Amino acid sequence: MNPMTRYRRIEARRLGLRPGVIAAGLAALLVALTHLVLPRLPAGVLDFIALAFQLDDFAGVVLLNEILIPLFAVYVLGMLGMLGALVAPRENGELELLLAKPIGGAGLLAARVWPIVLSSAAVGVATSLAVALSIALIPSAELSALDALGASLALTAVAVFELGLLAAVLVGVRDSFYAIALGFGIWFVPVMPTAAYLYRPDVFEGAPQLTTAIVLSSAVWHAEVLALAGPLALAAALLACVGLVRLAGWRLARAEA
Repeated sequence: MNPMTRYRRIEARRLGLRPGVIAAGLAALLVALTHLVLPRLPAGVLDFIALAFQLDDFAGVVLLNEILIPLFAVYVLGMLGMLGALVAPRENGELELLLAKPIGGAGLLAARVWPIVLSSAAVGVATSLAVALSIALIPSAELSALDALGASLALTAVAVFELGLLAAVLVGVRDSFYAIALGFGIWFVPVMPTAAYLYRPDVFEGAPQLTTAIVLSSAVWHAEVLALAGPLALAAALLACVGLVRLAGWRLARAEA
């Protein structure tokens, strides 16, 4: 067995299954709580959410709230993993020792980042299945469990792509606090247009294509399309991560030189 293959296995074992299992369990619990709590909110609150985001029925309100769970869970799990794999060793002066191994900076980064990305994506898939089950239990003429699964996988794809971008950014960061600030800044980028849409929908008038592209509630509006496109989006996000992880590895190898 060559050193690179051996090191990849060591890093995969180092991460282990426990963080992903715990994250998936907590995310599924949040989905269940959302499913149970939302019907108990005042009708005026539910009507406001439906009106503000142009949702057709109660199932749409539930789905909008639940698809935010994989977006958050996938990204936070991955971000914490990358802080421990990339930033903490550099901050503690351990990265130089790791780079002394005969695997190179690019190999080191790929071996450390890919288990984190794949574990986080698996959490997103598991959470998406929980969301689909939740919507299946709500009578709706507009949304099916398959629609909900696709919409949730689409948001998982957003989080996975952000993790690839985060890896490329964190390579040059030496301070954990700065890394956390950068990490949450990246996560907020796709969320901010949705917040703006809630308070200033007039800004988006006359730009339906832009609204669909940047407002997260469009995942509910086009859930029927995402029943097929959602899994494809996740596959595309993982493919994009290949390029982003290579970019991060190139940056690390350059810094090493």
